[in-house]
Amino acid sequence: MRTVRTLNDKCIPFFWLLAAAGCMVSRPQPPAVPVSTGATNPAAAYAIVRQREDTIRTLRAQFAAVVHQGTVERRADGVLLVKKPDRFRMRLVSLFGVTVFDYTRWGTHARMELPLQGTRLMDDEISTGAPFSPGDLRPAFLRAVDAFPGECTPRAAEGATLVECRDADGTLLRTISIEPPAQTIGEEVSYTGNQPHLTIRYSDYRAVGSTVLPFAIALTDAQRDVQIAITLRSYEVNPALDDALFAPAAEARR
Repeated sequence: MRTVRTLNDKCIPFFWLLAAAGCMVSRPQPPAVPVSTGATNPAAAYAIVRQREDTIRTLRAQFAAVVHQGTVERRADGVLLVKKPDRFRMRLVSLFGVTVFDYTRWGTHARMELPLQGTRLMDDEISTGAPFSPGDLRPAFLRAVDAFPGECTPRAAEGATLVECRDADGTLLRTISIEPPAQTIGEEVSYTGNQPHLTIRYSDYRAVGSTVLPFAIALTDAQRDVQIAITLRSYEVNPALDDALFAPAAEARR
């Protein structure tokens, strides 16, 4: 039986913070809209995905997340900010607007703050000090080289398009499954040493402006026995986002 922890339980800091996050007001979701692109070959399907993603330069999203690690379950609400090519921020706040978790990535640097614990982790400290770094979400939202590393080649596979991305030595880095008829990404798998590391599944695609975006994202790290189910409550595509929002010492604004 899965255990749902309360705020007073002692547990891993990251998941304790998820339990501390409060509720946020969100906008109504747009309806799910089937989109047919008419793509008939893998190269065309892959080109459609890349072109669609290239139209998104900035992104602001509100979400709810459920995190499972073993038998422990945590829930949270949060805000996500993305400014391509290399800025990314995730912030969790309490019911009273107090920041309890703040992760910022800018260029090659990252910082994770746990204000209630007085903890600050920088760069490589994050991967060793947190059971599931928010940096693992970079491929899901920053896209570009994070989502399509190395040399990527599309091919037909069981009625869909499978894109394989490899480095110069031919080592498999990532696979992306593109599903018809809308040519949307269904699953992405990241590899380390030719072994699966992180699986991201996308579903519930909805029309947002002139594009389509997933309103359900599931991440699984089998090695760490961690699963995150993200439900997007709202998206803003290409809003004006000042660089100060991603500055390490900046207080996030929505």
